[in-house]
Amino acid sequence: MKNLIKVDKIKETTSFNDAVAYSAKGEALTSEQYVNHISDIRDRVGDGAQTYTTKEVKDFVLNQTKS
Repeated sequence: MKNLIKVDKIKETTSFNDAVAYSAKGEALTSEQYVNHISDIRDRVGDGAQTYTTKEVKDFVLNQTKS
């Protein structure tokens, strides 16, 4: 029973507006914003947005010259 009370206290102190993720630009995202962000990405990919494999990204990053 004590554990349930602790869980309830944690739920009370955790706000729905708390950051649950960060964008690639470092912007904090709430749960709702994160779900919307993922849905938007899924829609863009479904509409034909260009995507890259992990290997393509790795090769690109490793072949960059330093300024």
